[in-house]
Amino acid sequence: MKFQLRQTNELLTSQGGLALIGSLLSKTSLQEQLNMIAKPNNRGNNLENSEINAMLGLLVQGKCDFEKIEQHRNDNLFQLTIGLNRVPAPPSLRQRLDLATEA
Repeated sequence: MKFQLRQTNELLTSQGGLALIGSLLSKTSLQEQLNMIAKPNNRGNNLENSEINAMLGLLVQGKCDFEKIEQHRNDNLFQLTIGLNRVPAPPSLRQRLDLATEA
């Protein structure tokens, strides 16, 4: 998805930077590198490791607690701008963050 950036005097919200971060993420190999990390064998959980980019979306908004992802579970704009297939549940996000840290 293409976004047009322009200068404005309008009030920007905390989600204003998500599109820029999503665009920058798409230019890196971070998703491919994260998806090379072995995933736990959980039935019914086909979450890709790259879905931990959701944490980057939280950090951009000044939220450092992975539990805050719950606020964005049904937020299509958050999902679209960060380039997520789906927004992970807090326990899944924590698990993937732990795996990425170990790797």
